[in-house]
This record gives sequence, structure tokens and C-alpha cells, in this order.
Amino acid sequence: MKKLLVLVFVFMAAGAYAGIDYGLEAGQTRVGIYGGMSVPQDWDWSTGEVKPGNTGPMFGAELLRNIVPMLSVGIDINYASYGKKNNGGENIDSHVFGGHVTGRLNLFPEMPTRIYIPVAAGISDLQSNTDSLGSVGATDFSFFTGLGVEFDMGPEWTVGLEGRYFYMPIDSDKFGDNKFASLSLLLKIGARF
Repeated sequence: MKKLLVLVFVFMAAGAYAGIDYGLEAGQTRVGIYGGMSVPQDWDWSTGEVKPGNTGPMFGAELLRNIVPMLSVGIDINYASYGKKNNGGENIDSHVFGGHVTGRLNLFPEMPTRIYIPVAAGISDLQSNTDSLGSVGATDFSFFTGLGVEFDMGPEWTVGLEGRYFYMPIDSDKFGDNKFASLSLLLKIGARF
């Protein structure tokens, strides 16, 4: 964690000393892709806490438009796959595909290094395979929120890191718990025009 914080501060300082002065403008559109790791949160079964899968990869794409420099809106499509996890004899693996309408509060929008808060709501599809329950699925409302830092690499290109919390209510009769949640750390690359 300390190394990650040092890396963030190095990027922030490099932009300031390099004289980069890009920032965000009203009317800009940003197209981005991202990837990283996602960790599913425990399910509370009657037999105890179980993981709905292992830490796995997450990939996605986003399209955002700056309404004003401090506020962006758009769409986000993502996929996360959680490998097989053995929970005391019970094997579980899951994957989630989601599409969300997203908003983003950009702090310090005039700076080449920005902190931002994403908030999104949409629909996700969860598919899970377990030894005892077999294959079960659910499509329902979901949301995510988080905290990110973004660095301008030039007038068009950005790179950033984002931590994200994802939540989706599910049917406890089908899955053994009433929610699916995960924590993710993502590396993002974007182009503005």
C-alpha cells in the first residue's frame, strides 16, 4: 500500500514540475478502457462464511462527457471473472457482466492530476457455479462507487488508478446470501476529444 501511495505522489509531482497544464473542459468527451483485479466479498451461509470465487481479473470500457469541468456523465460496461474457490469442500466460481449509467465528480478539474469520485447505477448479470446449488444466475439492479486519481499524459491522453466497491442484491434462496459485493483496483487509460 505504501508503494502505491508513493507512486501516486510521484505522478502528481511529475505533472506539476513538467509544466503540464491540461485539465478538464466543459463539453469534452472521454473514451477509456481499464483492467485490474477484483476481490469478491464473503457470502454468509448457514455453514459459515464462504467466498463466491477467488480474486480475479476485471475489464471494462467507459464513455464520459464533461457537463461542466467538475461533473461528468456517461456509461460503463464491465466484466469480472472470479476463479474457482474451495470453501471447505464446496467449490464456487462466479462471474459478473454489467452495464451502468455513471456520474463522476472531478475534484481539482483544472489540474493535470485530479482526484475523482465515480458513482454508477445499472444492471448486472451474475452467474455462479457451486457444488451444492449447481449453476445459478441473476440479473438485477447494481451500483458501484469508488475513488480514483487521474493524470494527464498530454492534451488527449490520461492514465489513472481507481478503487471501486460494487454491490448487487441477489436472491438468498438461489445463492445462499442476499448480496454480491466486490472490491476492485483498476488501471485506466483514456483519450479525450
